[in-house]
Amino acid sequence: MTIFTVHHPAQNSAEIRATVERLTFVKEGFCWPALVFPLLWFLLNGLWLVVVLYVLIWVGLIAVIAAAGLSGFVAACVMLTVHAGSGLFANDLKRWTLRGRGHAEIAVVMAKGMGAAEQRYLEALAEDVGAPQTAGDSSPMSANVPGRTVLPPRREDAAGLFPAPGGAA
Repeated sequence: MTIFTVHHPAQNSAEIRATVERLTFVKEGFCWPALVFPLLWFLLNGLWLVVVLYVLIWVGLIAVIAAAGLSGFVAACVMLTVHAGSGLFANDLKRWTLRGRGHAEIAVVMAKGMGAAEQRYLEALAEDVGAPQTAGDSSPMSANVPGRTVLPPRREDAAGLFPAPGGAA
């Protein structure tokens, strides 16, 4: 299972339902495309400030390596480390950029892939359409529940050796 965070500029269910096309799903974990082509990945995802910082880091590292007279092997190791950091932190940098643009993290979804995560979240959002919103409401998309919503994997998706609570298998 992969974990995805869901981001949207609005924070209540009604506004989110009205503008579902503005939802952004960000995968938790390592980003292979950002490892291989970090600058291109940052540009394609609209991370302009990250692109500027990335270029400044590269220029600074090249200047330090040249000034120190380090060997080509050391330079390659340093550059590979920067690429590895890009892969490790790319999705976190995307979340940081979204937060800076006013998008709140409104949910966490566990699913097998991006499409399944989108479907799972939108189904939960649709189920909440007619639900009353009270202070103690625990529905998945309640605007009154503080914090974010966590949608665990579906029962048939979960693997385990223990029976479900209440004795049902």
